[in-house]
Amino acid sequence: IDKLEANHPELKDILRAVEIHAYKIGDTIDLQDPDNQRHFSGLQPSGRWTIDRIAHLALPIAEPQDGLSLNMKAIPFISEDHLSQEIRFYIGNEHIGTEVFNWGDPVPWDINMELPDSCIDDNNLLIIRMEFPHACSPKSLGHSEDDRTLALQIGELSIVNLYPVLPLNSTVEFATHGTGSTYLLNGFSGMEPGGIWTNGRIAKIAFRTPERHKNHTTT
Repeated sequence: IDKLEANHPELKDILRAVEIHAYKIGDTIDLQDPDNQRHFSGLQPSGRWTIDRIAHLALPIAEPQDGLSLNMKAIPFISEDHLSQEIRFYIGNEHIGTEVFNWGDPVPWDINMELPDSCIDDNNLLIIRMEFPHACSPKSLGHSEDDRTLALQIGELSIVNLYPVLPLNSTVEFATHGTGSTYLLNGFSGMEPGGIWTNGRIAKIAFRTPERHKNHTTT
């Protein structure tokens, strides 16, 4: 931790706090815990808002591996007079991708960002930086007296295998509390008691089978 603080002085206030936590691949990140977040608002029923033009996530990972994806369901701060939000993702100084959300796109927004191999450091910590060049406050737009610099409200966050293994002869449950979210790339709503709705004109599910076999079928 001392070495991490030296390398990331801007995260000194959260690195000590996350020392005792560790997430397994596929776990949903606990947004109620402010210890792994910086530049986020307090928790609201639908998630946490970013409240600056930059935000950090520091996530201790129990079993580091390559081939991972950052999966996020989020609502951007946009309106008829603020038509888009841009989110730039970084691991260290490496820009790993950009997402742009426009007024009229379906919400919540599914973000699936492929992470570079070896993105988890020697201390099993994954540090993600997000930059929001178009973040602004509701007050600046004349919407309310809220002067927070908003860009994105994160409702759900997880680190998953990019293409997780689907065991042969297994059934995947997409209803509430099922394991199906592991296989969803984008284009789906949240899980409900009866299952999950597609959300948009395109939806993607991705998985790997344990071994190649010409007689594999998906039903």
